[in-house]
Amino acid sequence: ASAGHNGAGGGGGAAPSPPMLDARISADGRLVGFVWDRELYVVATDGRSLPVQVTRGARGTELTNGLADYLAQEEMDRYEGYWISTDASMVAFEQVDESRVPQYRIMHQGSDRVGEGAQEDHHYPFAGHTNPTVRLGVAACAEGAAVTWFDLTQRFGPDMYLNRVKWLYDGTLLIQVQNREQTQLEVLRLHPLTGLVRPVLLESNEAWINLHHMLTPLKQAPQFIWASEATGYMHLYLYDLEGGLVRQLTSGEWAVEEIKAVDEAAGLVYFLGTKSGWLERHLYRVPLAGGPVEQVTRTAGMHNVVVGRRRRLFVDHYSSAEQPFRVEVCSLADGAEVRTLFVNSDPRLARLALQPPTFFTTPSTDGRVLLQGAYLLPDAAVFGPGPYPTVVSTYGGPHVQTVSNSWAVTADLRCQFLRAQGYLVIKLDNRGSSRRGLVFEAPIKGDMGRLEVDDQAA
Repeated sequence: ASAGHNGAGGGGGAAPSPPMLDARISADGRLVGFVWDRELYVVATDGRSLPVQVTRGARGTELTNGLADYLAQEEMDRYEGYWISTDASMVAFEQVDESRVPQYRIMHQGSDRVGEGAQEDHHYPFAGHTNPTVRLGVAACAEGAAVTWFDLTQRFGPDMYLNRVKWLYDGTLLIQVQNREQTQLEVLRLHPLTGLVRPVLLESNEAWINLHHMLTPLKQAPQFIWASEATGYMHLYLYDLEGGLVRQLTSGEWAVEEIKAVDEAAGLVYFLGTKSGWLERHLYRVPLAGGPVEQVTRTAGMHNVVVGRRRRLFVDHYSSAEQPFRVEVCSLADGAEVRTLFVNSDPRLARLALQPPTFFTTPSTDGRVLLQGAYLLPDAAVFGPGPYPTVVSTYGGPHVQTVSNSWAVTADLRCQFLRAQGYLVIKLDNRGSSRRGLVFEAPIKGDMGRLEVDDQAA
């Protein structure tokens, strides 16, 4: 497809046309945004008009308009570089300047060509060296519209990270910026019509601040839901747009992992979390007005869900150590199964004779935490009562959990093969691994390797 006028799309010359990148539909379905040759375009979905080039000045330079920078994609779980407003009238976009970042050459060993076919050159921001600089602009979704640029460097300086951008229903934005040390994060409110930048809230942690996607604006009130690990565990909080805390919604020594839906009419927030234990993930709900947390999913295991728009049903995709993946439609009212969509009944599973693991806990060598583990025992009828040669299967973290009540633990075929050969196989999640809160992750800061090995030896 061609991007249309203004030279976009090419097609007649010898040089290949640049690809269209990051095409996405606006929330109201009226527009599609995309980036072509370093510039941001929008086009109406009704097919009656040509694409409109919103940005200018990046083509032929080391700038990009509307694309996420490499650090955001690789380290922050942010792949978007533009955000269309809720009414599709305006678009916020990131401008990235890589001119100060040295290029790094990647050679394709064994290539049958030389020159461009045998190598790539990229601006690569090495740890401790120069990062690309970014800034945020807002423009109307129109040809050559004026851009309002926002100064996001007031607290952290130019070497800051732009983490998240979210439009509110009143036409303002909430964005998140972070210092390079990742020990502070600030939420700012941006006013596109005036160019004002107002601080909303600031978080600090001596270890680091984990990013998330749980900032959720409310439509019927000037408030938003925020998630924070200020207590050492990720929990939900309700704030007003000036940064005033309305109330804490969840609490305790467990973690909220993802907001799945907000039913403002019923006053409920639906989220995935670990309240029933660190080995599992369940769907819960909590009232926006405050109140007890209620578990919705009924079956033991690791659940992931999609909540229906009418807030009556949800699709539940789950498994456990003894249950292969299963997909059901369930009632949001009480979690009861309404219809089975998929059951893994492959007869080859029975022939594999996979043995579910046995879960256990053991104290760390310093006695500060209980560590979670799982083991697979050889068949005593074949290999005797033991002791057995032992293999410790470890990942070590960060941001991975190897021990959970999920089919993935049972279906680890390498571990099952070792068990079938007479080995005792052990997995254990040491401090630094995920899904147990920052309080469990943070002790490894500045001392990676020692504590993890001590925990594995426990």
